[in-house]
Amino acid sequence: MPRRFCKAENNRAGLKHREGLEPAGDNILARVLNFSNATIKQAHEEMEKATLPKYDPQAEPTTALADKVSDLTKAFSARVTLAEKALDFIDAIKPVGESGQLRQQGWLSYVTTLLGVKMLQKVKSLPATKAEAWLVRRVALTGLVTLGGNAGKHADKMAQTQAQKARLEKAAKKMESVAIKSSQGTAKAAVGEVRVAALGAVLNLGIAVMRGYQVQANATARGASELVGDLLQTVAGVADFRASAYEKTIYSALRSEDIYKATAWKGALSEVNAMQLRALRMTAFRFALPAALISIWWDASDAWTSGKRKDYALMTAQIAGVVGTIFTVAGIYAGIASLSAATAAGAAAWATAATVLGLVGAVIAVGVIVAIMILKEEEWVYWLKDNPLNKERKGQPPIHDNLMDTLQKLANVKAELQGG
Repeated sequence: MPRRFCKAENNRAGLKHREGLEPAGDNILARVLNFSNATIKQAHEEMEKATLPKYDPQAEPTTALADKVSDLTKAFSARVTLAEKALDFIDAIKPVGESGQLRQQGWLSYVTTLLGVKMLQKVKSLPATKAEAWLVRRVALTGLVTLGGNAGKHADKMAQTQAQKARLEKAAKKMESVAIKSSQGTAKAAVGEVRVAALGAVLNLGIAVMRGYQVQANATARGASELVGDLLQTVAGVADFRASAYEKTIYSALRSEDIYKATAWKGALSEVNAMQLRALRMTAFRFALPAALISIWWDASDAWTSGKRKDYALMTAQIAGVVGTIFTVAGIYAGIASLSAATAAGAAAWATAATVLGLVGAVIAVGVIVAIMILKEEEWVYWLKDNPLNKERKGQPPIHDNLMDTLQKLANVKAELQGG
């Protein structure tokens, strides 16, 4: 190696000569670095020319207030549902509600639902206004719009004779004319019971509005699908409100023996009445089922992610959310099945199953919401756990999709910690 290169640090000319040397050029420094190998030299030149992509993500928009309002609305809605199912359970299975021993054994669940039950009883006992009675009557009467068509379809489905089909259709017309007159008096008495369904529909609408605001601020695939689920649940709530108005105003108040004397005609009218309520409940179920499936999918996805983080307590709560939704859906379907049972005993069994399944689903839903609020950690903690540099995740599948996902989540966390 030339003396002037080795002792460049000792003289001005050497320093000037060394500054002109380039690792990729044809000089002594390049030959030393590349070991006088053409392949290494070419690879080095390609590395020098290469430019790494830059990704400096900005924090995604946050909706902290909407998130908080949505969470509180969901918790309140779950409490209302639990209180409603508890009251239904007590009314349907009176021996259990009157058992002092069972009340003592179930004191914890009793305490947790007491305030909700008292609140719901207060809502039901409020005096009915004229506007409420008018609204409930009008909503109930909309349930009669499809009565004639449903009666004909029902007769065809049951493969009944022409005479039986004609009897059902005439009974439907008679029922419609009687219901229009009688609902003027029964609607006011039904207001208290129907208020609960109306409250549920309003809460579902509020949740959907908050979700829409969140998606508008930060559009993601998950947010969009959950918005679809919330909208479906809102429609299901409105349909359930209509079915409840029909049930309390017409179905429960209309007595076939007050209209017909002949057994065949009384049976036809009762059959038409139950058929129409079943059709209204099924309409609500058709919207509630896909909403439930969307909820199950994301709860299961969250549980899978929690399992990968080894956060088994949170994973258990999220799996319980899936189970609770399944119980709720099963309870709704059992209630519909009770209206089409062939015997009174079968109808009673299905109704009992609907009451029990609905109560269990509501209890699980409230428990899951509370558990997740307690167990779920802040996003910066999850980022530290999930990022690929975490030594505890060595050899495990990555949670982040790619480096960009890691950097984006880091930007979001930084903005959250800085209050941005």
